[in-house]
Amino acid sequence: ARSMTGENVLFVLAGDGELREELKRRASGLNNVHFTGWLDQNDITALLRIAHAGVCPSGHSDSSVFLPNKAFAYFSEGLPILSSFAGEIRDIVDRFEVGFNYSDTETIVGALRRLMHDGASYARMRRNADRLFYDRFDADIIYDRYADHIEAVACSKEGRDVITRGRSTPRSLTKT
Repeated sequence: ARSMTGENVLFVLAGDGELREELKRRASGLNNVHFTGWLDQNDITALLRIAHAGVCPSGHSDSSVFLPNKAFAYFSEGLPILSSFAGEIRDIVDRFEVGFNYSDTETIVGALRRLMHDGASYARMRRNADRLFYDRFDADIIYDRYADHIEAVACSKEGRDVITRGRSTPRSLTKT
């Protein structure tokens, strides 16, 4: 739908959360807001693959204690995020340049405009989100790296010494 600034923006809200009916009521009359209802994992993945960004709104008074799962889903598809969370996710967005933090309507509108009109910045944030997920959150890669690290430590002399010190000699091997 065309907004008052002439920009095409479609907001897709997925899920059946507790605020869905209130949000639907508030969005009535807007032709650029679509509610999907509950989606299975395949549908979520398909939706994320055609999305341009993900939004992580916080409805909590203390959002610094939460790491929203949806942020990791967005990163897994290389999507920049717009987040109103405080704490660690705010730091991740800033430190790794994977999107924007917002605190009010004006800030999120500015972030959306930048994503839409600054192609180089948008492409950089997509690459950063993809790299962040791959380097820090992809379980297959992280677990493989962790297993390699444990194996390297166990095979090293220092690792064998630590393992040996932590073990008692089995009774069957001691002289009586």
